[in-house]
Amino acid sequence: MDWSPVSAGTEVDPLDAVLLRGDENVTARSTIMALYVLDDAPTWTRVTDAFERASRSVPRLRHRVIAPNLPFALPHWVADPDFDLEYHLRRIRLPGSGTVRELLDFAQVQASVPLDRARPLWEATLVEGLDLRDCGGRAALLVKASHAVADGIAGMAMTRALLDLEPDPEQPPMPEVPPATRIGPQDIARASLRRWPLELADRSADNLHRTAAAWQGALRRPTDAVTSAVGTAGAAVRWTRSLARTVGQTSESSPVWRERGPRRRFSVLEVPLAGLRSAGRAAGGTLNDAYLAAVLGGVSRYHEASGCCIDEIAMAVPVSRRDPKDAAAGNRFAGARFAGPTGERDPAARIGRIHEVMLAARAEPALDALRLLAPVIARLPKAAFDGLYDRAMSHDIQVSNVPGYPVPVFLAGRQVRRIYPFGPVPGVAAMLVLTSHAGVGYVGINVDPDAVRDPALFDSCLQEGFAEVLRLARDDATAGAVG
Repeated sequence: MDWSPVSAGTEVDPLDAVLLRGDENVTARSTIMALYVLDDAPTWTRVTDAFERASRSVPRLRHRVIAPNLPFALPHWVADPDFDLEYHLRRIRLPGSGTVRELLDFAQVQASVPLDRARPLWEATLVEGLDLRDCGGRAALLVKASHAVADGIAGMAMTRALLDLEPDPEQPPMPEVPPATRIGPQDIARASLRRWPLELADRSADNLHRTAAAWQGALRRPTDAVTSAVGTAGAAVRWTRSLARTVGQTSESSPVWRERGPRRRFSVLEVPLAGLRSAGRAAGGTLNDAYLAAVLGGVSRYHEASGCCIDEIAMAVPVSRRDPKDAAAGNRFAGARFAGPTGERDPAARIGRIHEVMLAARAEPALDALRLLAPVIARLPKAAFDGLYDRAMSHDIQVSNVPGYPVPVFLAGRQVRRIYPFGPVPGVAAMLVLTSHAGVGYVGINVDPDAVRDPALFDSCLQEGFAEVLRLARDDATAGAVG
């Protein structure tokens, strides 16, 4: 039997493995979810056909995770020989009047239910019976997956396999079913044991070659070698200091958002993308800077209404490190962590400060520290992993911006009217995700109600924060018209 790495599946990327391990903690699960509101309910046959085609085109949708029975070995993605599309697809009709709140109540419960590790880590549910006026459509597709499957950008790329640019496009022939092999933990362990000596030999040979080249260069140009060594040492010091800034405590924890629990509460906002872009430009920033400033304005108002004004909030913003050559799966992001200026009351000044902070965060030498350290972190004993994870998730809020679709799209013959994205709440109080669709920004708000005790108040404060920032765009347009 061939025990090559291919026959034993593909080793899970260390960063994805870290996210998988986080799923073991009920308050740190990395489940992501998207709600696609459709103009009407598609026929079930077309839904199943769309997912069958997508699962054959995007291999990760048919991969399950197998952990080898070998200490410190990473799990593997393996094509599921028992893949059952009927298990992953469900359909329901909401029992009430089909309001947005009822839809979100259902979605937030589904997000809290752990995925079955014995199967590919995703599920989709067609929800019918929605109120057209309240929801903007009569049906919705709820797609749920582990963050280990994909980050936001990869998730959008994978979802494109489900979507069309017209209601009834001519479809190419159905792709072949991807090959699958029935293997288990022992098979993966055996393949790993046979592969490790070869990898060790390759690395040793590479290290020997580099050492010989370094000695040869030092003998030929000793002055250059000394200068290079000094520069390398200086770079190491700078990286270490950057690491301390990157993973250290950026601000005091919120005095209001102290508790953490397993419950989740979803809500949504809609904002004009053009308005956010204009507001950012008017204040010398970007659309993303204006978005972050609006969120921080809401956070500031919530704390003030709770009787505790704050000048800063510890926050994290994912920064994409994805290369166009990367596969449309897995995670390629770094985390920019900083103190959000909630004490800055002027929205234009807040945008300016955020712009500077984000530029500085992106320039940190240790920005990608998590990816560099992930091979070690993913293999830590449970107690050490949990302690490090708790330290790393010391911020209070995460805010993400995922580019969506600039033009109308269709799913199983029905037009997608709205897209609501929901990121995980891995030990933080709140997670907000903005995605774009046909000129509108849809914000999915996922909070831990044990931390954010009054979610309705938080929603209201966020609305005020966005309104405040969007006024900059109107004021800028008025000034331009007068000028």
